[in-house]
Amino acid sequence: MIETNLGGRWGGAERWAAPSAWSALALIVVLMVWGAYLWEVTGTSVDGSSLENLLTGLAFLSFPAMGALIASRRPANAIGWLLLGIGLIAALLVASMGYAVYGLVTNEQGAPGATIAAWFVAWLWFPLITIIPTFLPLLFPTGSPPSPRWRPVAWFSGAVLAIVSLPAMLEGRLAEGDYNVPNPIGIPSLGDTEEQLFTFMGPVLLVLVGLSLASLIFRYRRGSLQERQQLKWIALAVAVFLVLTILEDGFQLRVPVLIFPLTLMAIPVSMAIAVLRYRLYDIDRIISRTVAYGVLTAILAGGYLVGVLTLQSLLPVRDDSPVIVAVTTLGVVAAFGPLRSRLQRVMDHRFNRSRYDAARTIESFGAHLRREVDLESVSLQLVGVVEETMRPSHVSLWLRSQGLE
Repeated sequence: MIETNLGGRWGGAERWAAPSAWSALALIVVLMVWGAYLWEVTGTSVDGSSLENLLTGLAFLSFPAMGALIASRRPANAIGWLLLGIGLIAALLVASMGYAVYGLVTNEQGAPGATIAAWFVAWLWFPLITIIPTFLPLLFPTGSPPSPRWRPVAWFSGAVLAIVSLPAMLEGRLAEGDYNVPNPIGIPSLGDTEEQLFTFMGPVLLVLVGLSLASLIFRYRRGSLQERQQLKWIALAVAVFLVLTILEDGFQLRVPVLIFPLTLMAIPVSMAIAVLRYRLYDIDRIISRTVAYGVLTAILAGGYLVGVLTLQSLLPVRDDSPVIVAVTTLGVVAAFGPLRSRLQRVMDHRFNRSRYDAARTIESFGAHLRREVDLESVSLQLVGVVEETMRPSHVSLWLRSQGLE
């Protein structure tokens, strides 16, 4: 495994991995809390309620939290340190935005280091939006590209990151919102570089993002069974997050406040589960259950709506009559059990094949028992069923002799 080969490079530094990871997480939490306090003091506008912002902040903190967990357990895997780096950049950006506004706008006397905070705000956002869609999918789950042929994608991503970030660091003035101050290390003749650079580098970045995502498909097709199982974890979490986002933004469906942060938090949590391989092979069961209940919910909701509209047009009662609601609800409840069983069999056949095959084997064995009377034949059949469904390393069957009764 790649992790094993890389682990030897750590040597004695491995014992410092866990303290370094958890110290970095503590620093991230402090910066995020300090930044949130400064935003409150300066009155910086934030969309959403206080509860929604708090839950969203906790969801974003789950990225470096899972990074610290991975880095402390698997220090040779770059994914943990990458998640910690993303969290550190985000926390530093949040704290810098609040402190820059506080020192340059809100506080008339100024604040030490406010210009430095404004300098961070000028360029730190680009590494954040570049690393997540490129390096994260390119390195997941082993911490290295799928093969040496994919390394140029990482090199070009780093080059684009440098080409856009360095001019932003050297812009003549630091302008954001209500402040506009000279850059202490800037080039006076260098104006705003973002628009010009994005005109040329934007398409290149999109290509690199597409290649990074394609590396996951390549890794799934060419990787081992273990890597495929690891990729299924993150695929499930991302799929749920995208479906929820489409329902909320595309179809204007009002989702409870708690749901969006939980689905966002599921992405780093699924990455940690995949890398640490805890109960890894249960993912097929989870996927089949998730898809089955999602489809079942959609069918029942559609059936309920059609039932209500149909009964409103057929029955001589008011449209808001409780009789229509009661009859439709009873129909949905009656259809739940049979429909769930049917859908679960279909989903197990597609997403959880091992369980589906095991169930079919047990059903076949039950039918064999009803018509077989020879004990030796039943014993052989029983051993075969256990081997096929449980797959143990050794199977033996002990039968009590009649003479010992």
